[in-house]
Amino acid sequence: MKKLIVLFLFTVLFLTACGENKESVEESNTQNAQEVSSETKTKTETVTETDTDTDTESKPVEPVSWQDKVKEVAASKGTETEKFDEISLYANEYVPTEEEVKEFEQYIIKEYKDRKYIMDISNHEYMLGNIFKAQVVEQYYNDGEPMKDFAFDFFQNSKYNYRGVENMTSESTLSNEEQMNEALQELE
Repeated sequence: MKKLIVLFLFTVLFLTACGENKESVEESNTQNAQEVSSETKTKTETVTETDTDTDTESKPVEPVSWQDKVKEVAASKGTETEKFDEISLYANEYVPTEEEVKEFEQYIIKEYKDRKYIMDISNHEYMLGNIFKAQVVEQYYNDGEPMKDFAFDFFQNSKYNYRGVENMTSESTLSNEEQMNEALQELE
């Protein structure tokens, strides 16, 4: 019987010790999980802050060149009117250098003299580039200056022919070309 009592006491002590051990392991696991969760949260916040800071510091937002903007709009799915509107808004906000203005002037004069400027109205990139350049030049000059007048009429013909409102032989197009010829004579 002594053996039975000893065995009983031993079993009780053993089970009690196992029960405490189980609770200790659960508490330990809970603490470890909280610590891991806390560390993960801290690492996530650190990575997020680092990624944000890295993006800002290493990748400054570069302005889109006017050429890229023209290509982007030309490739978009909008109508000619929508594409024109987008380029026109962009040209309104564009601040050219004096060198660009001179380059644009020479370009639109050459395109006009070569009679190319409204020959291929289905070429969106070409037409939108012409519209952009003419609008930038026109905005650069003051009223009454021959280059402003030339650029304005070039812009009008490019715009209305591109959008399909006018064509190469329409009265409005021919009238604008007469005014462009007069402006060119004043420029020479």
